[in-house]
Amino acid sequence: MKKCSISAALSIALIAVSVMWIGCGSESTVHAQQTVTPAILTGYCDASGPTSVPATAFMIGFGASIGCHSMTGSNNTGLPMTSSGTLQNLRVLSFLNNTTVTVNVNGVASPITCTVTGTTAPFTCSDSTHKVQVSSTDLVAVVATVADSSIVQGVQVAIEKQ
Repeated sequence: MKKCSISAALSIALIAVSVMWIGCGSESTVHAQQTVTPAILTGYCDASGPTSVPATAFMIGFGASIGCHSMTGSNNTGLPMTSSGTLQNLRVLSFLNNTTVTVNVNGVASPITCTVTGTTAPFTCSDSTHKVQVSSTDLVAVVATVADSSIVQGVQVAIEKQ
């Protein structure tokens, strides 16, 4: 008996699907494996207007406009999700020490957060522990609060959506 096999890989948008056919003639087996490539969502705050201490601002790309708003968020502030998934792996770079960054979903603070500290700028922090499920039409905002300043500036964030 002669065995033969054929394998093919197909990539559609951000989803890679591998399919392997094994067998010959009328008997065959199909094995499929799906690998989802994460989307990286990013935002930044170049400089917010003066506020009281501590300063709070929403990141541009996550519910803010040019210059990043110093404002109180609500459940209608944020980047609308187009599909369900998991938010995870927050990364932050800031030029101001003692900056706390929190991911909000529909106006509510999630457990995804970190605080940048250090002795030399730029300061960094990350949260690879916490994950949050989101649904399509959820609004995701990222809020930065600087404990000892009246402005938020030089903050960059990235979060993975799986």
